[in-house]
Amino acid sequence: MTFARWSIELVFKELKRLYKLDVISSGASDIVESLVLVAMLTLVVSHRVLKPDTASGAGEEPAIYPPSLG
Repeated sequence: MTFARWSIELVFKELKRLYKLDVISSGASDIVESLVLVAMLTLVVSHRVLKPDTASGAGEEPAIYPPSLG
């Protein structure tokens, strides 16, 4: 249980650092909730793109961002 809580704390710490979520200029709860959810989604996607799962042992090439077009 402690590991899960610590993981959540680290996620929100990173969200606040990267997306400045500790200061949101809106008081509307719908807007605040949307901003937090979008920030979480982009954080998950960026981690997946920039740090591919290498533990699977599938031998996949690591993702390169941005992909080269040549």
